[in-house]
This record gives sequence, structure tokens and C-alpha cells, in this order.
Amino acid sequence: SMSAKGIGNAVLGFQSLSADDVPIVRQLISRFAKYVRECYQPLDGQAIASIMIGLRSSSVECNEVNELIEAVVEHMTQRWHGEIGQRSDKRPALKSKEVSMILCGLQSTQKSTESVETLINTTLTIARKCRIWLNNGNEITAALTGLQRLGNDGLASRASIKYIIDSLQRLQRQHDHYHR
Repeated sequence: SMSAKGIGNAVLGFQSLSADDVPIVRQLISRFAKYVRECYQPLDGQAIASIMIGLRSSSVECNEVNELIEAVVEHMTQRWHGEIGQRSDKRPALKSKEVSMILCGLQSTQKSTESVETLINTTLTIARKCRIWLNNGNEITAALTGLQRLGNDGLASRASIKYIIDSLQRLQRQHDHYHR
């Protein structure tokens, strides 16, 4: 079995490959879904962000991609459900950059699935609970990029847009505060 970091780094390498029309990529992604399920370590925010960025060229309409996201979501809900979003050392489970990367990884997805909805909702629940907001233009751009094909008909993408707007408003307030 592989470490969480090893899985994240490996899947990150798929980012320019699309599983949609390459069977070998689909097989690899399916293999990594299995690795995630067997992983003996909790997937941290960095590993999840790396996996999602690795899937940025593939759409969830591809079963194997959906299967990998399902495995990731299982990890998130199992590991973080107790005190959602808190790690044992009391640091938040996610950094703002990781939140933006997780959303960014959805950029080839047009139709949301249950696993995508759960991924987004779990990520945003942790972010709001731990008061993690997107901190700069790059993070906001990345998050918006992930939603470009999803549109705003799903509840999760609407929740994402609301989270991005709330982050922007906070940035604006900080800016106004410093420039009085």
C-alpha cells in the first residue's frame, strides 16, 4: 500500500491526461481508488488537493474518476467526521490553498454526481467551521476555474459560489480596514 503523500503526488502527475478517452489512464485511476481505500494514513488536505488537481483534465462522467472521488470522500467523512475539520493537533484540516485546489480539480466536470456534491459540501463545511477563507486572487481564481463547467444549477456549486463571494467580501473588508 502507499502513503497518503505518495498517492497524492502520483495522481498529481495525471493532470494533463484525460481519463475520458484514454483507457490506460482510466485503469490507473481505478488502481489509485483502490490505494486510497487501502491507505493506512488519513489523507490530509495536501494529498486530497493533489488528487483533485491530478483529475483536472478528467470528468466525473468517467466511472473511474467518480470511483476515486468516492474513495477520497469516504476518507474525508470517516477521518474528519468526529470533530469535522479538526486534526488531533488542533490545526484546521485544510488550508485555504487546499480548498481552492480541491474546487479547481473539478474543472472538467459538467454534471455533478453524488460524490462531487459530498466532496464540495464536506470541504466547505470544514472551511466554514474552521473559518478558512480564500485569501488572495489566485485562490479565488482557482476555485472559480473549478466551477466553470458545473454551472450554478447544483446545490453544491451554489454553495461554492456563496463561499467564494463570502471570501471576496472578507478580503474587501480587510482591504478597507488597512487602507483607512
